[in-house]
Amino acid sequence: MSLVVSGDQIRLLTFDRPDHLNAFNRDLWQRFRDALQEAAEEPQVKAVVVTGNGRAFTSGQDLSEMESMVAEGDGNLPAQVMELLIDYPLPLISAVNGVAAGFGLGLVAHSDLVVMAESARLGAPFVGIGLAMDAGMSHLLPQRIGYSRAAHLFLTGGWLSSAEALESGLATARVADGEALAAALALTEKMAPHPASALRATKRLMVEARRDAVRTALAREEKTLHELAAGPDHRERVAAFLAKRSA
Repeated sequence: MSLVVSGDQIRLLTFDRPDHLNAFNRDLWQRFRDALQEAAEEPQVKAVVVTGNGRAFTSGQDLSEMESMVAEGDGNLPAQVMELLIDYPLPLISAVNGVAAGFGLGLVAHSDLVVMAESARLGAPFVGIGLAMDAGMSHLLPQRIGYSRAAHLFLTGGWLSSAEALESGLATARVADGEALAAALALTEKMAPHPASALRATKRLMVEARRDAVRTALAREEKTLHELAAGPDHRERVAAFLAKRSA
């Protein structure tokens, strides 16, 4: 199983493809989409916590499945997840236990609270495979960590350490390795006494303040990604990555 779902009032979603650094294949996109939707529709759920099993939070899209997903009509699965995240009605907490790259970075950017393990890193590998950012990150990341830091991350295809994420305000807390999930769940204990209706209303007001800007950014990103994905640079970079050779 690629996703483990547990909890009642606090819904815990655990990415469970540790041998693939929890990369998103077709099954994980579908399960994550459905789990987010189901939690949102259950009135007793007060918050959703997301984490990963093993060394990674998630390394983003599984490049070995990307072409087959598009060819078989499942290429819109990531867009369906993005659509949920833009308006997500529940407090969303990321317990970043390890590497978070690509969509992993995007999920962190959409999260209300982020707890990072000391050795965890956030990566933006998009230019390295001939693409640009997605998930509304062209708006969200500059807003959360500042334009200059976001530009450096995106244009170099670099990494943001847990210390840098905390200093920039993207991370809520930085804890010892192995303690990210426990610390995230401790945050939910502070939410648990409050009515679910009040928590959802608060989240809705915060999301609505940025929703139009994120949606507009996402539309621009999707157009650009389609153009870049059809080009030779992206195809060569992905082929080189899969073959473990230099582009």
